[in-house]
Amino acid sequence: MLLNRLEKMDLEDLVFGVNEIRTKSVGNEEQIFATTRKKIGLIDRYETNKRFKKNIHSFRAFTCTQVADVHGEEIAIRIATENNKPTFSCNLDGVKKGALAGEVANFADIGEQSGSMAHKILEGKDVRDMKTEGPDSVYKIINLKTAELLGIEISKELEYTVSQVVR
Repeated sequence: MLLNRLEKMDLEDLVFGVNEIRTKSVGNEEQIFATTRKKIGLIDRYETNKRFKKNIHSFRAFTCTQVADVHGEEIAIRIATENNKPTFSCNLDGVKKGALAGEVANFADIGEQSGSMAHKILEGKDVRDMKTEGPDSVYKIINLKTAELLGIEISKELEYTVSQVVR
């Protein structure tokens, strides 16, 4: 339902506000949230600054995370691309789905690396003596279709430096 509403809106349209004066709309939203927060008992405050632990900003962050969990990164990629903005992804699928570029780890390589660490543990190495490791290799990927759509020219030199090009 919300996704259908968002698809019909421009970037500057108010989603939950009805007042065209932006400062009044923001104030109304904050007041409605404060009233709701009080009604449902989200009144915990931080000791250091006495601010509420649950505020409009944490609610927005939570909402964005939930939207991403339900709709995946495709929604962010679509909104950004429609507004001529590039997106970057930390996984190959994200770049294939339209992100401009990404630096991604190869899961097969991570599996081998994890297996090697597990082998050391099984041979008796103390986990406390092992260092945390990041991926041994990182792959740079670029999506030329998205670059073209955004009007970004990708040089042949750059194409040669990346691990994979999505065409």
